[in-house]
Amino acid sequence: MQHRWRNRVHTFLLLASLFGFFMVIARLILGSGFLLPVILLAAFTSFLPAALTPRILLRQLQARPLEPHQAPDVASLVRTLSNRAGLRHEPRLFLIAKPGPIAFTMGGGEHAVVVLSMDLLRSLSPRELAGVLAHEIGHIRNGDLLLLRLSYSMTGLVRLLSMAGLVLLFFSLPMLALSGTAIPWGLVLVLALAPQAMMLIQLALSRSREFDADLAAAELTGDPAGLARALQSLEYFGQGFWKRFLRPANMNPVPVFLRTHPLTAERIRRLQDLIRRRPDSSGPDPWPAALRHDIQTLGNLHY
Repeated sequence: MQHRWRNRVHTFLLLASLFGFFMVIARLILGSGFLLPVILLAAFTSFLPAALTPRILLRQLQARPLEPHQAPDVASLVRTLSNRAGLRHEPRLFLIAKPGPIAFTMGGGEHAVVVLSMDLLRSLSPRELAGVLAHEIGHIRNGDLLLLRLSYSMTGLVRLLSMAGLVLLFFSLPMLALSGTAIPWGLVLVLALAPQAMMLIQLALSRSREFDADLAAAELTGDPAGLARALQSLEYFGQGFWKRFLRPANMNPVPVFLRTHPLTAERIRRLQDLIRRRPDSSGPDPWPAALRHDIQTLGNLHY
């Protein structure tokens, strides 16, 4: 409960910061009269991709649907988790042949899809797969996809407005020089730094929603240990042999503030906190043994 409230407060503060930056830049460039149309444009560009983006990206990834008859126990697991999450529509499952253990969610509502790579299916046990699917369904239940699309829209619009403002300032330099008016360096600095600030806040928001999806997965499965094991497996298999061999385990080349996901060690630590509060959650695999057959069958498919 403590982690959940901390995540919610963190999310609220980040969204407020994003919206504040967005309003300041829009007002500086367009004036107060255009604020409402710009806000409506950001909202429109956030809701529109829910239906269009999955189709386009799935086509680009050459993804193919995983039908219930191909893996009935996996389909049953998704149905169970979706019912526990209170979703009106189950997300559709798609498979891709991209290298590496990959799982992500797109769309929303009746257009929600969960995309899994073949390498992920080959790498995870049934218990770990249940944790990963619950994590993705947690994103759908929490409305994270809409929040992140909104943050992307506001960041993109701020980038365009800042660029337009800098271009206008550049072309107005001769007029400022002739009139003896000082160059507004403060405004130049704000316009130059605003897109980077928005991007950093957007990344922080993404990391915050990952923590909340982990908590949702632990709640939906009743098995935080399963997700913790899945995160360890994904970290291990995602690095590849040479990265594991040449780079120390505690060394990460990408700073935390530039990552869309938190450090795996921190995610596992929070899940272990839940396990300590609920000792029964670290017990044996709670999911049907038949899942193992489904996963082995899928993992051996030739794409």
